[in-house]
Amino acid sequence: MLKRITLVVAAIGALSLSAHAFAVTAQSGVYVGAVGGWSFAKDSNGGTMKASSSSNKNYVWGATLGYDYKLNQNWLAGLEGGYVDFGKTTYTNAGTNNVDASEASHGYQILATGTYIVNSGWNAVAKLGAINEKTNINPNNAISGTNIDATDVNKWEPAAAFGVGYMPIQNLNIVLQWEHVFGQSWDIYGQATKPMTQDAITLGLTYKFAM
Repeated sequence: MLKRITLVVAAIGALSLSAHAFAVTAQSGVYVGAVGGWSFAKDSNGGTMKASSSSNKNYVWGATLGYDYKLNQNWLAGLEGGYVDFGKTTYTNAGTNNVDASEASHGYQILATGTYIVNSGWNAVAKLGAINEKTNINPNNAISGTNIDATDVNKWEPAAAFGVGYMPIQNLNIVLQWEHVFGQSWDIYGQATKPMTQDAITLGLTYKFAM
């Protein structure tokens, strides 16, 4: 995965070698975007919930719709909504009954954003808000007489993100972003009280309709 991220960063850097014909500045407007990358659900952390192995590196995808307000030539403040699918995590030999299980998470989120742009087109963005995350936990070989059942948990959870972007033209932004959802570790026994903790690394494109 580190190799993939390095290649992405190198590609963005190569784009920046071509000089701008004009200075990129902050501008108000509505933007739309799409993201894709990798997500990492939090592993089990001991006790009867511990799995002997897991596969928790998933493809993640999502879409965004937001609005930026220009504070000055370099700063933007905004609000962003969107949908994100964190994919599915599988666990083997989990718990005292050696249950194989899977979990899948997705949700709608709303985030306040702050962006700083330099004239060369490079920019940094920080986001803070919440996601209405739904996690489905599904044991694949539940044992008769146990309380190992499929369960769905759906709640609002805090979320935060940080990204670095590059604008090859005024209205287009390429953003490499890390996002963290503050949930809980998995629970195959149907005792989960919160959706899953998630980390996601994504590459996204946004296009802004200036106002």
